[in-house]
Amino acid sequence: MLVNKNKFKMSLTEIFLLTASVIFAIGIRYWFPVCMPMGDGYMSCHWAGEILKAVSILITALSLVHIFIPDIKVKTGMNIALAGIWVTIPLIPGRIIAICGNEMMRCRQGTSTGSLLFALLFIIILVIDTVIGLSALASEKHKRK
Repeated sequence: MLVNKNKFKMSLTEIFLLTASVIFAIGIRYWFPVCMPMGDGYMSCHWAGEILKAVSILITALSLVHIFIPDIKVKTGMNIALAGIWVTIPLIPGRIIAICGNEMMRCRQGTSTGSLLFALLFIIILVIDTVIGLSALASEKHKRK
């Protein structure tokens, strides 16, 4: 059996992680998308949006898997990996892939800002989850002694 039902406890931070990752995946598509294609093809921000869509699906999958992992050490490793991903997400539109130069374009106002805000939110949630998990691990070790 993959999940030990005695150890399976979904924490509030895991619910936040999954909910926020689903909202980000939907949001990058509908609420803060990049610019629409122009008559002669796609603008460079289109490709930033495509990468953000793919990464948002990956983050949602990892957040879902995170719920079913009972080991705190593994969850801490996943938190570190997710934090690394979230540090790079705001860099995708504008740094890694160039976006429109006009400050009034949708990719500048919506996609860049939304990516940064979600990255900050996720990093805060991941830090809280890591601190809670490590403190529970420390108290568990203390009880064993």
